[in-house]
Amino acid sequence: MCTSAEYYSTETMKISPVLLLYISILLLVSVTAAGILVELDDRRRTPQAAPWPEPKVSTLTFAGDIMAHDVNYHAPSYAAVYREVVPLLSSDLLSFANLEFPIDPAKAYSNYPRFNNHPEYVQAAVEAGFDVFSAANNHAADQGADSIFATRRVLENLSKERGIHWSGLKEHHEDPLIPVSIEAGGIHIGFLAVTFFLNVKEDGGLVYRVDFNSAPRREAFLRYLRSVTPSYDLFILSVHGGVEYRQLPLPEKYGYFVRLVEAGVDILWGHHPHVLQPHQLLSLDEGRKAVILNSTGNLISGQTWHMEPDPFGTESPRGESALYRVHLVHPPEGGVLLCGVEAVPIVNYRDRGNGMVIRLHSGLAEDDLMDGEWREFYNHRTPALAEGLRPFDFHNIVHY
Repeated sequence: MCTSAEYYSTETMKISPVLLLYISILLLVSVTAAGILVELDDRRRTPQAAPWPEPKVSTLTFAGDIMAHDVNYHAPSYAAVYREVVPLLSSDLLSFANLEFPIDPAKAYSNYPRFNNHPEYVQAAVEAGFDVFSAANNHAADQGADSIFATRRVLENLSKERGIHWSGLKEHHEDPLIPVSIEAGGIHIGFLAVTFFLNVKEDGGLVYRVDFNSAPRREAFLRYLRSVTPSYDLFILSVHGGVEYRQLPLPEKYGYFVRLVEAGVDILWGHHPHVLQPHQLLSLDEGRKAVILNSTGNLISGQTWHMEPDPFGTESPRGESALYRVHLVHPPEGGVLLCGVEAVPIVNYRDRGNGMVIRLHSGLAEDDLMDGEWREFYNHRTPALAEGLRPFDFHNIVHY
């Protein structure tokens, strides 16, 4: 009988190199598999951290002036004016527009130069999807103090009935400027509307006005903004001013706009020139961003009612505008960040059945019902409209 020593001696036990390799591989696989099973078991026993939530994204839409010329308030259907842009207005968080007229149902409709309108005209804009209105502009005092009070009552009723927000008119002459607080999408928004000037100065003390021609008042307004803007997640300032029909802002106005955003304004929404002026997304200190919309043009007006299809006519830019969609990101840790601006081109279009309406520019070239001469006109105007929607270059903005 062999002893164990003899059995395992190198003389009696011959293992081939191939077999030894196979055995080594088998042992390695077994150990690895066991480790994986142990790790999986540990994972089942250990609670896993919840995935980091995706940030929410929302949009604010800014339009230009809602004018009230006779062809506008005599339109057969106010609802038809906005029909084509309703899907855009209903898909955002808030939509903003400037009401460039008093609203006094006790007085007759009135055309330029002293406007007056009635509540149903504004109601149509609300039903189309507009939520926030500026009432501070050069026509706010066109019909005197009693019509300013009437405008306030109409807007207050719409606020109670439809949940709209508005800014720009005082109850008493001595009232200070007070931002409106808006809670939307988890954001605490401050909104303030001011005008740089008034056509009718009597009773103008009832309108939120910052006299642009007064350096002390400009500086006082900057100090005021520095004191109030930190109270909000997002601060939006509506400014009515500038030079009519000028397609680039004057350097002094733009320079003041920059100082306003440096004072804490996050979105500066400009109007009054009745034509588009290039917008800008600025990068400021500490990673902060701000948007300057120098002029958002006419949302709807009668200024191009008699215009002929001349692509080089001086009236054309008055009928070209945009819906500026400012995109926001809501980080999981709170607050809000500006992340971009999208300009959707629109035009004021003379419709055979409905009068002056808002049309998306993108659909005009394919409108088979449009006269060929007008279709060619809108095609010719496309490059000029695109130029008006081009963002400013921050470094060369005053060199034109």
